[in-house]
Amino acid sequence: MTLSLSAQDIKTLRYQCRPGIIFSLMVLIIIPASLFTFIKGFNVSVSLSYIIIALILDLIISFIIAFLLTRKFLIDIRSGVKRYEIKKISGKESKLDTEAGSGTLYIEQKMKTFDTYYLIIENVRYRVEKEMFGTCLEGDEVVFFYAPRSNFRLSMEARSSTFV
Repeated sequence: MTLSLSAQDIKTLRYQCRPGIIFSLMVLIIIPASLFTFIKGFNVSVSLSYIIIALILDLIISFIIAFLLTRKFLIDIRSGVKRYEIKKISGKESKLDTEAGSGTLYIEQKMKTFDTYYLIIENVRYRVEKEMFGTCLEGDEVVFFYAPRSNFRLSMEARSSTFV
């Protein structure tokens, strides 16, 4: 029940690595900046060797954070496969939503509205595009694609007769 990853799937998995990289870079910047502020602000005399040790520890901590937050996604990218599950649609729902903050500019202003479409599968509501909502019927089957290690849902599509 596996297929090879597409270019879009790899792009999606790489995008999921961004928070881990950003958070580790924040740690890499904030700890030395606070250490420098503490030393300058309180006129503390610290030897150069302690500062170097603190910077090395900060570097190690930031690498560990980046590794722990991105490793499952990187393993999925290296494996090059995705798994799929076939599930049955138990319901459909369309809803008229409003854009947040669009109705407070002046009195009597109409809020901007848009339609959202949902497929209900195993008592979970999944938001889908209008095209997929229109093609799927209640009782049809949908294919979910997941990354095997991180279990991240890459995409979903209507099951066609050509698909397994």
